[in-house]
This record gives sequence, structure tokens and C-alpha cells, in this order.
Amino acid sequence: MTIAAGFVVRDGILICSDSEHSAGGILTHEPKLVPAEFSSGKAIFASAGNSELAVAAIQKCIHTLRSSRGGRIKSNKDIADIIEKTVHTEYRKHVCTKPDPNADSTYEILAAVWCEKDPEQQAALYRTWQGSIRKVSRYDCVGSGYYLGRYVIESMAGAVDIERARVVATYTLAIAKRFVEGCGGNSHIASLKHDGTVIGSSGPETEPMEQAFRTFDERTTRLLFSLLTASDAGFSSALSDYDRGIRGLRIDLALDENSKEAAKEQMKSLRTTIRGGSTLEATLSGPQRK
Repeated sequence: MTIAAGFVVRDGILICSDSEHSAGGILTHEPKLVPAEFSSGKAIFASAGNSELAVAAIQKCIHTLRSSRGGRIKSNKDIADIIEKTVHTEYRKHVCTKPDPNADSTYEILAAVWCEKDPEQQAALYRTWQGSIRKVSRYDCVGSGYYLGRYVIESMAGAVDIERARVVATYTLAIAKRFVEGCGGNSHIASLKHDGTVIGSSGPETEPMEQAFRTFDERTTRLLFSLLTASDAGFSSALSDYDRGIRGLRIDLALDENSKEAAKEQMKSLRTTIRGGSTLEATLSGPQRK
């Protein structure tokens, strides 16, 4: 069980997931974002459902993309077609030969893709279901946190760029990990920009904001309770406390104008910006053993 989400925004695609895996009654925590680079493009995969089958299908997709003959991949659609054909074969091989269209999909995959030869010169987001694939126009979620994720994202009125999508993604994962069984561990977030640049971030970077969101929810709940139960004077006092607290959170998160520039300089040393997959893998998996 898990939650993974993808966002289509002005400057590219953002994709995110938690890191909790459950199998045989054992919980483990491993990155669920799988980056890949091939001769004519890049992709970032995320999955939900049966993790063993999903990861196997993703690995087969990456192998097929990397072994494709030069010139075969000329657009994002060509990448999506290869993913669909591969997942279609794998699903029927390992799940069932004749999937029931009315049944749930055993696993689902989100794929942010970018082809350097694409006519539109933009990245794109796709989602699989059983052996099919479709293009995502705004955002989508997969996994046990699907319904809560969609509710949270819709309530935040969408995102217009990757940086705002990163905030929405962090909040969505924080809420899902708090309330949905099977969602947990570190949050992993990656973006694929229209120029092919990939940026990855994981727990150490997202945890301060997740903690701030937990504080925000607690303060907002107390204010709502005060609205419904307190006297006018009590509500005015609660509203003043809420205002001070929220303004403090905004400063702590460097969202106010005075601290944005300082935060940008700090984030340069924290974020890993790459044009390939290996560094993103290191970012999402944490320190490597020698």
C-alpha cells in the first residue's frame, strides 16, 4: 500500500511518493521513485499496489527503453507506447491473461517522461491501469491514499509551477502518512522540467515542512473548535493566537518575502540538480555504503 502522485504544471512534471513497503507482515522503507535515462530521453517512475510486480514491470520498461533502436523514440507518445506495450505484456504474464475491466488493477504506475525530440518540447505525465496507459492533464494519485490525496490536492486549488506543486505534494504526503494505513516513511519528491532537468529531494528536506503542516493542522483545528464553541472574546483571542502562529510558520518556512532570497541560497546546497538518473537515485536512497 502506498500513495504516489504526479502534477502537470507550467514548467514541467512533479512526481512524489511515500517510502513504506509491506510484504509478509513486514514493513520496510525504500524509495519508490525510479529514475531512468536512455538515448533519447528520461523518465521517472512511481508505483502503487503489488510492489514486487510493479517494480519488475518498471525495470522491464527501462530495459526496453534503453535497448530501443536509435530513432525509434521521437516523442513522449513513443515512450508512452513502449511503456504501455511492456506493462500490457507483464500484466498478462504475471497477473492474469484476461484482466477484468471491472476489477481493480493489481498495480499502477505513474511515469513522468521527457523526449529530447518531442515536437512540443515538454515533459508529460502518464498513468497505467492494468495493461493500458493514459496521459494525465492536471494531476493524478495512485495507491491506498488515492481518495484522500485527490481531496487534498483539489482543496488546494492546484499548482501553477513546480515549486508550488512541491508544497502541495509535501502536504498531500504528510496528510496521507498521518491518516491512511500503509502510507509512511520518508517523502520522496522529484521533478522533470521541460528542458530535461531533474531535481530530487527526500526526507531531510521535506521533514521541516511536513512538521510545519502538522502544526498548521493542529492550530487550524483549534481555531475551528473555538469558532464553534467559544464566546466572542474567546474567539477573538484564539484568532489572534492563530494569526501570530501562522505568521511564525510562514517565516520559519521562508515563505515571506524577506526570507525567500536567503532560503534560495540555502537550498542550493541541499538540492541535487542533475541531468541524469544516478545522482537522483543517490538522493532518494540516502547515503551509500562503501
